[in-house]
Amino acid sequence: MNSRLYRCKVMHKRQKPKQHRFAYECFVFCIDLDEIETLSKKLNLLSANKRNFYSLRDSDHLREGKASIKDNVVSYLRSQGIEDPIGKIELVTNLRTWGYVFNPVSFYFIHRPDNSLLCCLAEVANTFNEQKLYIVSQFDPNGEKLSQSHPKQFYISPFSEPDTKLNFRLSQPGKRINLVITESDNEGEYFYSALSGERRDLTNRELSLLTLRFPFLTLKVIAAIHWQALKLYLKRIPFYPKNHRPDQQKNTRIYLERHKNKRTPLNAP
Repeated sequence: MNSRLYRCKVMHKRQKPKQHRFAYECFVFCIDLDEIETLSKKLNLLSANKRNFYSLRDSDHLREGKASIKDNVVSYLRSQGIEDPIGKIELVTNLRTWGYVFNPVSFYFIHRPDNSLLCCLAEVANTFNEQKLYIVSQFDPNGEKLSQSHPKQFYISPFSEPDTKLNFRLSQPGKRINLVITESDNEGEYFYSALSGERRDLTNRELSLLTLRFPFLTLKVIAAIHWQALKLYLKRIPFYPKNHRPDQQKNTRIYLERHKNKRTPLNAP
């Protein structure tokens, strides 16, 4: 089975206007989207599109009106002019836990039929129930990592202008995972975030052990976002409301349909 887990550390570091850093431990799923039904049958704690301790729901990810997450990803790639044949797609994400999910970013690693890496689709979300997609398809000079910058044009954090750049440096998950996103303005990079860790087998035993270690994982994610945002606010970091520069918030989507009327005052730091 190709699907797996990664025991990870998440780290954020801000350089200006004041320094701020934090790190916490977690784990993430790396799901081969061709194995969803197999996983649902094999794992006691995981189900697809129905209630369980962990649930992978199609509706929690991008929607293009297709029958499955993989079909929706392929449909989106086609709409963006990517016509290459598609093989496996691996989704690095948090699953719905105790019925709750929030993913600051999910990554779809998209392969050709010969298993070579074609690109990555980053699915970035904010706590205002919005989502934006970024295709990362350029490789670094060594051909080992995907490395590409995009205009952010998205309200991710109230402590950052929407007209900055997001810089993706992504290694294909293997024995280890190492996913880096930085943010830069005209003066250079000022914000660094990274997810790094080691592979674990996706088995009933390993998932149970990680569940005991991190029993409220997705609640921990959203709590950490608001706690760190409060710290930034108390440091008097400039705060930009959601309606700040709406002209720079482009191509956003609804993240979770049933939560579309909810609004959260603070977002990811």
